[in-house]
Amino acid sequence: MSRKTEIPSSIALLLDAMCSTFGCIVFISMTLAVMMPKLLIVKPKGDSNREKRIELQRMDLDSENAALRAKISELAGLAETYDRQLRALEADPRSRAQADLAQAQEKIAALTAQRDRLAAELQQQGKQAETKARQAVNARQVANELEAQVAELEKRAAAETAEIKRQFRLPQMRSTSKAPLFMAVKGGKLFYVMKADGGPSPQNFDARFMTWRQESANAWRFDVKPEAGLGLADAQACNRGLKPFSGGDFRREYYLEFWVFADSFPEFVRLKEQMCRWGISYNWDPKRDGDIMGLQVVDTPVQHEVQ
Repeated sequence: MSRKTEIPSSIALLLDAMCSTFGCIVFISMTLAVMMPKLLIVKPKGDSNREKRIELQRMDLDSENAALRAKISELAGLAETYDRQLRALEADPRSRAQADLAQAQEKIAALTAQRDRLAAELQQQGKQAETKARQAVNARQVANELEAQVAELEKRAAAETAEIKRQFRLPQMRSTSKAPLFMAVKGGKLFYVMKADGGPSPQNFDARFMTWRQESANAWRFDVKPEAGLGLADAQACNRGLKPFSGGDFRREYYLEFWVFADSFPEFVRLKEQMCRWGISYNWDPKRDGDIMGLQVVDTPVQHEVQ
């Protein structure tokens, strides 16, 4: 079992030092008393100043003895004073314990306050670090999302650019012996000028969609019936409008000639896409509002656009 280490108080240390000092003074006094007869050695008779020197030495020793006695008296008084204080403290040990306890409580309170302050600072630093970490993670997520969005936009832009180039690239023109069948795209609708089951002749004009009058021997002028047109709002509507002209026999013998008015160009683009998928040859003539829709039936090769 380990013994409890006792820390000596300041008063006990002071008393110990005073006692040691007093012992040293007593030791010095006794040493001087022993050595005094040896210092008073009588010199030879030939020395005429012997008595004077002896007297001077005796006077010096007397003064030193007086100084030592005064110092001893002073130390004895201090020792007596400290002894009284020590007896007073020993008579009331609670005061010392209370003083030590108060000092210890003050130190504990100071250390507790310092610990709480350091803990608060550490907690604040932890929160700041956590906030910065969350911000960094959020920034990285936002950056990843932005990168993904940019990549998607770039992909979409590339696809749209390719589609626009495909739609608006210059047509490839070639001569053909196929006969044309005319159609009109006006007001966002499709109008058949000629039927799909006959050739380009006046007998094959489609009265469901058009009205016409003959201008000369081989020339006719047409007007649409607005309420009879086929809608072209989406790809399915375009498919229905072109379905009668998608057969293999028709594609080998005929191509479609469109009168496209300025208010219906987006609808015609959808028709072009479907004709490209089905392999239908076509040509088109842009029209403005008020332009005349007229044709002459001729049996000569013509130029048409191939997609």
